[in-house]
Amino acid sequence: MINHIAAQAQEESRQLRAEVARWRAHAARLAKEIEAWKAGHLEGRADVVSIVPLLIAAQQEKVACTCASQIPSGS
Repeated sequence: MINHIAAQAQEESRQLRAEVARWRAHAARLAKEIEAWKAGHLEGRADVVSIVPLLIAAQQEKVACTCASQIPSGS
């Protein structure tokens, strides 16, 4: 009876260690995803910060697109 209980406890312990290993691997993957997201966020933020002065200048100069005037009529 005691041997059976000990064997059962060992099996549960093995299962729990395996589950801990899975959760640690999952946490490591999440940490990598978070780091990648942070890097992408910073890059995107830098892109926005760099384009804002151009947008403001275009707004102030009232630059209009002349693309439509260059299309030949009758096409």
